[in-house]
Amino acid sequence: MSVSILIVGSTGEEDGVSTRLAGRALLWGLEQRGIGWDVYQPRTGPVPDLSVYDAILCWSHRIYRTDDYFFGAQEIEAQAHALGKPVINSVQRSRSRHSDFLTTWHEHGIPCARCQHFDDFEDIRMDAPMLLRRDGLHQGKDLFFAPTLREARQTIQTRQADSTKENLDLAVEFIDVRDEQGRYNKYRSLVIGERLIPYHVLVSDHWLVNYHGSFHADETAMRCGEAFVREGELNVAEVLAAARWTGADILALDYAKRPDGRYVFWEANRHFLMLEDYGENQSDEYAKATGHTGDGRDKMLEAFGLALGELVHDRATAERSPMRRQTIESTSCS
Repeated sequence: MSVSILIVGSTGEEDGVSTRLAGRALLWGLEQRGIGWDVYQPRTGPVPDLSVYDAILCWSHRIYRTDDYFFGAQEIEAQAHALGKPVINSVQRSRSRHSDFLTTWHEHGIPCARCQHFDDFEDIRMDAPMLLRRDGLHQGKDLFFAPTLREARQTIQTRQADSTKENLDLAVEFIDVRDEQGRYNKYRSLVIGERLIPYHVLVSDHWLVNYHGSFHADETAMRCGEAFVREGELNVAEVLAAARWTGADILALDYAKRPDGRYVFWEANRHFLMLEDYGENQSDEYAKATGHTGDGRDKMLEAFGLALGELVHDRATAERSPMRRQTIESTSCS
């Protein structure tokens, strides 16, 4: 069955897709599945004739907050819906902030940190310890740990006194996930529709565990990462449940596991980077920290690309099967 899609690509990149590793994996997966594709960057010219495509795929990686991309993609989505064409990975929540996902998860019983917006310290109605941040800012930037309310007040007021920086506006409950060795962990799984691809585990002595914060590149960390990629996520159902409430078809979920086995979901990343996107030096350290070397890493990337191809094929052909369309509609989250 021949399938052709239009990829609504990110503006600001060479072709809107292949600049980043995830995009290259997507195109490889489409090729493996025999899916034809064209790329259109919103508002760079007339919208192509959508009637000739089986589906529209929004690929908003990295240049995702610009009005040109967001509103242009919305217009194309509206046209696709009017024609009865399926839209894959809609942009409708692509500009959601940390608080949006945390609030949604909390409302639907997904284990996560509580959060609260504030203008001044006096607005805060949660106990310390807490994290203070600017909502929607990623990579650990403008993120502060306040072990006491006194230190929370000082951090907020110090920031307010600095006219060169934007004020902090979100308080997030700090949940201690340290293991018996006093190390923090952060898992990342890639979710593509109903498929889950284990991506990495980072461990650290510091509470900020990410590419830009602190992580261990030692033998213990590498074994942990290798095992996660090789053996997979032990509780797929719980991770997929968190993913469904984001409204995204393609995303990276960050979460932790407490010593007693309970999960804590931190963040849903709709515009994630992958290993090579960080440059050679940091990529080498990351590989040491996660065991992303050799066959394990290659198999993970292959699984990711194939999952993308299968997702696109399934969604693009679902409209051709009334029985399948009825099944999809009856099982989707509302």
